[in-house]
Amino acid sequence: MDISHLAVKLITKRLMDAYGIGVRKTFEIFGFPQDIASAKELATATRKGRLKFEEWIIEVMLHGVLNEKKNQTGFDGYLTLDMPWKKEFVLIEVKSGNANLQQVNHFIQTIKNREAVMGIFVCFAEQVTDGMKQASKREGFYLEQNFGRKFEKLQIITVEDLLEDKLPNFPPAENITFKKAVKSKETDLEQEIEM
Repeated sequence: MDISHLAVKLITKRLMDAYGIGVRKTFEIFGFPQDIASAKELATATRKGRLKFEEWIIEVMLHGVLNEKKNQTGFDGYLTLDMPWKKEFVLIEVKSGNANLQQVNHFIQTIKNREAVMGIFVCFAEQVTDGMKQASKREGFYLEQNFGRKFEKLQIITVEDLLEDKLPNFPPAENITFKKAVKSKETDLEQEIEM
């Protein structure tokens, strides 16, 4: 058994890959925020708490990778999508407090400079402003003509959304940031739970 947040993240991701997102309701994870109050406590407790908050959002909730040079590069983490033509990057920016339009605009510029295809900006719901939403909409959509569906280039996701298992909207591509578990039949899960 390993209780590190990386191990818990990997096990959770593999269970979700195999059984679908609904499997998260069949087990509890201790040591991570379970509600908005504990998420805010982690985000504001100390400077180290703020960093733990970023780790929790990026690695546990979004199944991404922390950017070890975030202070020099303008983004906190990333995901890798395996598109038919090449690997594409989705940047992640996490704000533990005081998110604002200026930070969204800075992140938009970082996405363009890094030639990422999409960006995920995470903050608490009460911090999202109309200006931030409008800036996000102005960025348009990622390869709308290829998929027949719209995938916003910049998505503002709230911590509340993530706690309710609402994830970013990605195109139909495999997230190859981490190796994926084999998909299982739902009846397998039911049998395992009954045991």
